[in-house]
Amino acid sequence: MITRLRQRERLDTLGNDTRVANFRWGRYVYFALLIAFFLGLANYLVGSWIFLRADGLVLQEMFAVAPSYEGKIVSVHVKPGQKVEKGELLVRLESSTLVRALAELSFREAEITSRLEQLKSKLAISETMLPLAQSQLAEMDKGVASLGQLKRRQLTNQQRVEELVISHYSASSQLAELEVQKNSLGREIAANEAARAEAVAASDDLKRLYNNGALTAPTAGTVGPVVASSGEVLVPGDRALEVFSGAPYVLAYLPETYLFDVRSNQRVSASSGRQQAIGRIVEILPVAANLPAEFQNTFRPRERSQLIRVELDRGAGFPSGQKVRLTRCLFENCESVLSMAGRVGAWVSREARNRLRAIAPAQSSPSSIAEPDFSDDFNGQRLDRSKWLVGKRNWGGKDGEGHDYNGGVSPQNVGLQEGALVLKALGDSYRGPVRGVNRDGTPREDGTRVGAMIATRNYLGSGRYEARLKVAPVLGVATAMWAFHYREEGNHIGNHEIDIEFPGRPGPPHEGVSFNRMLANTWIGEREGESTTQYVHLPATIADGQFHIVRFDWRAGSATSAPSVVFFVDGREVASIDTTVPTRRSRLYLGAWFPKGWAGQPTFAEAEVVVDWVRYWRFDGQDDRDVEESFASVGWE
Repeated sequence: MITRLRQRERLDTLGNDTRVANFRWGRYVYFALLIAFFLGLANYLVGSWIFLRADGLVLQEMFAVAPSYEGKIVSVHVKPGQKVEKGELLVRLESSTLVRALAELSFREAEITSRLEQLKSKLAISETMLPLAQSQLAEMDKGVASLGQLKRRQLTNQQRVEELVISHYSASSQLAELEVQKNSLGREIAANEAARAEAVAASDDLKRLYNNGALTAPTAGTVGPVVASSGEVLVPGDRALEVFSGAPYVLAYLPETYLFDVRSNQRVSASSGRQQAIGRIVEILPVAANLPAEFQNTFRPRERSQLIRVELDRGAGFPSGQKVRLTRCLFENCESVLSMAGRVGAWVSREARNRLRAIAPAQSSPSSIAEPDFSDDFNGQRLDRSKWLVGKRNWGGKDGEGHDYNGGVSPQNVGLQEGALVLKALGDSYRGPVRGVNRDGTPREDGTRVGAMIATRNYLGSGRYEARLKVAPVLGVATAMWAFHYREEGNHIGNHEIDIEFPGRPGPPHEGVSFNRMLANTWIGEREGESTTQYVHLPATIADGQFHIVRFDWRAGSATSAPSVVFFVDGREVASIDTTVPTRRSRLYLGAWFPKGWAGQPTFAEAEVVVDWVRYWRFDGQDDRDVEESFASVGWE
């Protein structure tokens, strides 16, 4: 009985033939690409239904600068993107039409004035002759009455009576004429005076409108990208330029269909590809608008979308008109994964360096191996003038009217008190006797926005600079420690400088100013690319009424070490710069001064910076050098 079939061996199978299973990578790559394609297609078609992706434009309040008369541009005083203050001259025009109108009004005013003088002269004659005419008529009345009595007595003839009557009539007529003339001249003078007042008012209005052809900034802000050129003729309605002012915001266009929730106060991320900022939806507008051309999709056209307004966090840094995309935040603070990883890495690196310095203080702290090369504890009765110069100068720019923005620094604001250096700062509410100084060295009429500054007599090179101080705890004045060397070299200004300044801000815009931030700067000149600024965020406010140690370690570089400036607050590294590092030995400055805008508004009366001590240790082997400074002896008491 057969229970199973016997399997026959294949003739092409050998006993030692071993087959290896092939892992087919091509198949898996194909399926992966296929899946990626369909996912990308789905994301393209319906991704905006599920994920917030709204295109928008960064906008600011826009002020159009345009003449209300026809005129030709004779000079342009600003460039696209330039910061301007309210009232600053932007463009100057000349208008033959307005000049002619002003000349005609001036001629008309002169005509009316001449006519008024004539009328007043006639009125004066009338007023002089009127009493005489009245007196003459009164005498004639008496003569007529007497002649009447003589006639009744037949003591006179008829001819005499007629002559007297004729003379009486003539006197009466002259008196009436003078009275009418006086009243008429009074009315005519009043009418001409009103006409002259109208001509003067019209002339003043035209002059105010024309303003010598000056178009000024209506507000502080930034000049737009389009600026008219010299020689261009503008008519009413034509714009010379635009000024953008105020906090930037995003006006975004929602997709037509979406399944996610959009609500007010929702945090979103705005990205332009190169920059990213955090914002908050402040309003979902009940209107729809046409999408700008750059937002239109050729293969999926949309004509209109609902608008939302997004308020950006301070210091966003987007230029006005920038195209951005809004997306939902992954984390509560809206930080991207890459940004968070970079921040954690920077923190780990900084903590590692701080721990290494704590383990090996002899290598990082000159005070542990040598006495300072320069120091001052300010324990005397007066400032040691063999070490220090006291500033009496002005810097900081002009206001919108062309005047110096601040009152400079005054020796009257420098003094020693209880073993410390005191640098006073006088704000806008100050009404005391101290007076500031203008940039040209002349005294100012008031003492507002006047600070204080001292500098070392000697020039110091690469090394560790530190001071223990209390910052001025009010906005509007900058507390600063800086090394500075200035030299004019033909058309180039060699400005070698290292700054520690409080308060700071999150980025280039003059916004978000606070004492939780610090500015760390290095300069080698005033041209573009010759300075570096780091906007430092401090772990706590520096304006807490306590002393803090601020420091920078400057290495100009050598054959074996790269140039760098490292900044510290209370022994912790907060910033490091290895570009635009100065190489010239400089004076060390300590000061309280009034910057134009970036430190806030000085609405206070008085504040002070208190410095407990200053120390400096030189780093040997660095390539810093002595260079003669321009105006080294100018601006000191």
